[in-house]
Amino acid sequence: MRIRLRALRALGSWRDGAENSILVLTHGDEDSIRYLLATLGRDARQKSVLYFHRKRGGPAKLYILYSRLTIYRLNQLATMLDQIGIDSRTLVPQKQRTAIYIVDSKGEMQTKLRTLASRLRTKVQIESGTAESIGDDVDREKAASVFQTEIASYETSHPPLPASCRTSRRRKLER
Repeated sequence: MRIRLRALRALGSWRDGAENSILVLTHGDEDSIRYLLATLGRDARQKSVLYFHRKRGGPAKLYILYSRLTIYRLNQLATMLDQIGIDSRTLVPQKQRTAIYIVDSKGEMQTKLRTLASRLRTKVQIESGTAESIGDDVDREKAASVFQTEIASYETSHPPLPASCRTSRRRKLER
């Protein structure tokens, strides 16, 4: 695939829970990003993965805000997000602040985001594009099947990965 990526430690947070997560930042075509995330989801035995692909005029929105609340106050930040009605978000703790990533696949959260930006006294960065959850939100076995279908679809319609990528991937999986 020969795409560069950056993986950041994150916290997947929603109204009724949270779990360790990663946020993968990369440039690439949508099919390659779906393939990459389906592979990661399969290998990590996830129920689902969410992707956002930047595309001018796309129906989905990615909102990025920065809070001055640090990692020690993530519970306070999650409570504020719940009160505003932002049920699903990814929190990325940084040294002096926390980045908040919110994907709005239907473009319905603008008012809530304005309220959040006002409370945090920060600006909102907005990206347009496409977004979709890949997998199954309930069953890991069904999710594995969905991931495998996504992977097979990509591999049949694209030339094989270069040998160097396959070899380095195998070495990493064996560690």
